Amino acid sequence: MIFDLEKIEKNVVKKNPEILIIGAGTAGLYLANKLMGSGLSVLVLDKGGLVGKRPNKNSVINLGMPYKGSYKGRSFGIGGTSTLWGGQMIPLSELDFIDRSSRGLKEWPIKHQDLVPYFENVRKSLGLNSYNKSSQKKIKKFFFPKVYNLSEDFNLRLSQWIPFKKRNFAKYYYKKVIHNRNTEVEVWTNALTEKIIKSEENENYKITEVLAKSPSGRVLLVKAHKVIICAGALESTRLLLEFESRYSDKGLRISPALGLFFSDHLSINLGEIIPNNFKNINLMLAPIFYKGIMYTPRLELSANYQKINNSPSAFVHFTFITKGDTFFDFVRDFLRSKQDRRKIKNSYPILFAIWSVFGLFSMAFWRFFYRRLKFPEGSKVLMQIDFEQVANKHSVIRLEDGKNENSRRKLIIDWRLTEKEMIVIDKTSKDVVNFFQNSDLKKHFKLNSNFNNRDKFSDSNIYDVYHPTGTISMGSDETNSVVDLDLKLHGCSNLYVSSTAVFPSPGSANPGMTHLALTDRLGDFLLKQQKGDV
Repeated sequence: MIFDLEKIEKNVVKKNPEILIIGAGTAGLYLANKLMGSGLSVLVLDKGGLVGKRPNKNSVINLGMPYKGSYKGRSFGIGGTSTLWGGQMIPLSELDFIDRSSRGLKEWPIKHQDLVPYFENVRKSLGLNSYNKSSQKKIKKFFFPKVYNLSEDFNLRLSQWIPFKKRNFAKYYYKKVIHNRNTEVEVWTNALTEKIIKSEENENYKITEVLAKSPSGRVLLVKAHKVIICAGALESTRLLLEFESRYSDKGLRISPALGLFFSDHLSINLGEIIPNNFKNINLMLAPIFYKGIMYTPRLELSANYQKINNSPSAFVHFTFITKGDTFFDFVRDFLRSKQDRRKIKNSYPILFAIWSVFGLFSMAFWRFFYRRLKFPEGSKVLMQIDFEQVANKHSVIRLEDGKNENSRRKLIIDWRLTEKEMIVIDKTSKDVVNFFQNSDLKKHFKLNSNFNNRDKFSDSNIYDVYHPTGTISMGSDETNSVVDLDLKLHGCSNLYVSSTAVFPSPGSANPGMTHLALTDRLGDFLLKQQKGDV
């Protein structure tokens, strides 16, 4: 059932669920769905409403490099960032989990193999195809022969995209979780978590109550057996920083690592691909459809290359930039408007309706004959490389100094790169450009890039891709991690965090699949606790 705290007649509402989930975004709704039918009563809080809303640019203080993910990559309200994302899913690779301390990257406290069954659970839940290695190999060889086994420096991997009907979790879970009157799950909107209240002890303490408020001041008091923060990386970090600050005068220190080692994927435009034949580029690099699911190719740096060059994980991918006034653009805008419940933003020329018939036929022909997504002739094709950031202690999230009685303290994002990392990124980027300019692929296209003419790489060419990690790192050592292997806050008996912020390192892929697998694993842990199995 769904409730709007702002519209409740009472000034104070009290609830006593067994599980409280803070945040009704991707992880929060996925976890609530996971726990349905278990007999556990679940209450989900979200500061936003039924329709997602992005924060404004000034909602945080940006120091260091500008972090656009603080406003472009977040959405408050039911569904969270699933109202914005494309839903691209790919697990982190086995290499991402191992000890890479020589490159400044933390070893994960769990193994890749530990998450394999949970990747499968997420796949089934979202209607994706199997990640079986043999089937993936067949798809790669059939659809992407030109870039399959291209070089020992690259591994071709394929990401899958969540089917459109399931992409916005607010819509996907609406009838099942959010608005089901016969369920044990309650969802409360316009309920900003203002205070997390703990017991008197400073060691092995527990959360006794959570206080949420509506914009007009109505109060929701929740006493739950277990509290799970699923509010996104930045907001989850804020909640823990505020919690620690509230009890700092009583000697509480969650972890020295809280808020430190903020990181993201670092995306760089390597240059524009000038094809000899645009149709051939479409057939070589464009996304394909297989068993109803769209796949996109990416070339990840091999373990051998990373070891020899002391490089972090990175992947090369190809982006098609359209003119903005084609039938393809209209279809994309239309689908996006359906996803985030907003109006189509772009306007189209008068003759567009005439050309739409041809555009529709062309896209449909490619979809069913070539099993590919057809990009319009004349689209610009860019080669991008995304690096995992080697997190450093100077790249942090913290609260602004002082106290503001009328509003919350702003979040400060101080995003920084080290000179050593810049050198590695510069070298690797130039290596990749040099390879593509001299490989057999030059028969099919020319890569226009000015990288080879640069004396030094500039951080002005780097931008974030809204994949924040690191500030609530998972680990067994309380001095350099914030949550344990079960995502429970160190020193607290009943507070858990499910967020990409728990990732010890960003890894080689979009975090969504691995984040949901960790959330699924946490759900299993909670269910086992209920049964007394742990």
